[in-house]
Parts: sequence; structure tokens; C-alpha cells
Amino acid sequence: IDDLKSLNSYYSLIVLYQLPSENILFQSIYQQILNKKIPLLFVCGVQTDYKQLNALNIGFKVEKNKSDFDYAYCFKNPKFEDFKISDDFSNNLLQAPPLMTVFANITTLPNTKVVFYQRIKEINTQKPLILVNSSNSNKIGTILGENFWRWRISIYQNKKETTLFDDFFNQFCQYLIASS
Repeated sequence: IDDLKSLNSYYSLIVLYQLPSENILFQSIYQQILNKKIPLLFVCGVQTDYKQLNALNIGFKVEKNKSDFDYAYCFKNPKFEDFKISDDFSNNLLQAPPLMTVFANITTLPNTKVVFYQRIKEINTQKPLILVNSSNSNKIGTILGENFWRWRISIYQNKKETTLFDDFFNQFCQYLIASS
């Protein structure tokens, strides 16, 4: 992560797992990536420093008082129409394992679209779980939970294939990569 000089237009998308963290000061790194206009995908979890993340202004604010986390299932935002998410995929996620997510108030900012919301136990909330922001010169996606890979395994157990998950993840990444 220290050698950002090697980043060039060869990269279509940068995935940042559990970053920023308490061990990595991230503002200058983030600014260098933005200057190169490479889309980003943040995957947040227990090691993410949400105070630093808030300072990046990537489309949402996390207000947490403690280091508590929760387990969130998901449900599709019916108003999200930027790319097609199959009903079969959405229905399979209703039975998929929850993601470990921050227990906090989460506020979305302008130019942010929620793809999936959190469902805590049996309650559908308005807290985002997967969202995208296009206020900068490139798009930024965020998955506000770790263990996203468990969805792929769950779909495989139900369908004996991973096409539903793979198609969604490919569409999501292509959406981030496509110019605004």
C-alpha cells in the first residue's frame, strides 16, 4: 500500500479490505487513488477505523459510540435501478448468512444510492449494507460488513452453482468501473 506510484491506468478497480484501519493513516493514500481516478470498493468490518472512513466523505457517515458490531441480513432496495439485480439472487440472500457489520447510526449523503439495506433479526431497517457513491470523479462502492464470501457459499449450497453470486458481484464491479 506504500508504493502507490506503481498504480496506473492498468487497474480498473481497487478493493480496500478493512481500510482505513487504526494502524494505517489513510487520507493521503486515498487522495492519491482519487487523483488517479480509479474506482474504489471498500469492504468494511471490525478492523475498519470508521472515524477515518467518515473523514473521506465517501457518501455516508457512521456514528458509533462503542466498538459494538451486529449481524445483518440484507434485503434489496426496491428503488435501486442502476443495474438489474435478479429476483433469484435477492431471494437467495434472504436465507444467506448475515454479515458482521458496525452497530451504529448510518446516514447516507447526497449522490449515494443504497443497493441493499440491513435486516437485523426480523426487522428491515433503513441502514445501508451495500451502497454506491458517485459524487467524486469516480464511483465508490462500499460493503458495510465482512464475510461477504459466505453469501457465495450459501448460494452454492442452495443452487449447486455460484452463478447468481458471481453475476451480481461482476455487475456491481462493472457498475463501479463504468464512467459516470
